[in-house]
Amino acid sequence: MDGIATTTVTFAAHAIHDFTVNVNGSGVGLEYERLSEISYVLRFSNYVPGHYELMMLSVSSQITFASASIEIVGPFYAFNVIPSESTLIGGKLVTIFGSGFSNVTELSCWFNDVPVPAVVSSPSALICKTPAWILPQVVSVSVNGRGSLPFEFSSPLSIQRVFPTVGLVSTAFMVAVQADGLLQSGVCKVNDIETVCLLENPRMCRCLVSVDVPGISHLYFALNDRQFIFTGHLEIALSLECCLCIHRNMFRLVRAFKCM
Repeated sequence: MDGIATTTVTFAAHAIHDFTVNVNGSGVGLEYERLSEISYVLRFSNYVPGHYELMMLSVSSQITFASASIEIVGPFYAFNVIPSESTLIGGKLVTIFGSGFSNVTELSCWFNDVPVPAVVSSPSALICKTPAWILPQVVSVSVNGRGSLPFEFSSPLSIQRVFPTVGLVSTAFMVAVQADGLLQSGVCKVNDIETVCLLENPRMCRCLVSVDVPGISHLYFALNDRQFIFTGHLEIALSLECCLCIHRNMFRLVRAFKCM
């Protein structure tokens, strides 16, 4: 039992209808409510965390006819989870920060309604591994079902290819980003200019790139406001003739530009 709450204690009292419940022999009666012949709800309030012995005494004879032990622990709560994202594969270690974790004997991290074991590393932190997840989505993380912290499961992203890698200065052209695990549109960034990379099909999106300075420009890619990932570089030429000099393959380059 944790915090200020109620608990149900069941004991045989078929022939006894007038009794009191004492705590640690204090002589102070504990409030209770009869549910049935043998079931009672005991109400605790303003009790500090600790171990308590309950004694059920007959009021008339003062004879103890039943006893029980109960542990009251302090309330616990969680206020932060780091990191707050994982791939669908799962198995990533996350730390949940909060308070009162050492007061509870069994704790679990819940991702929506999926529990995983937790290890208490300190009274204010516990560690658990993310479960495998089916779809990319934001879920709720809690401790033993308490609290609600946002946590995101995302597809594992592995950039495979960026093409084409050549373009003309001050001329917009389409660049395709091919990546395993790509299931949504992202953002391309070239020379601090960001454009949307629209998902064309699973594993590929396209973004429009325009560069005003010839030379080599780096292309970065990002999803959901994550840190941009370096994917490769683009060679920006002053003219088509310069591009031909760079690649030494006129037919292939002209064909690439005609497809854009």
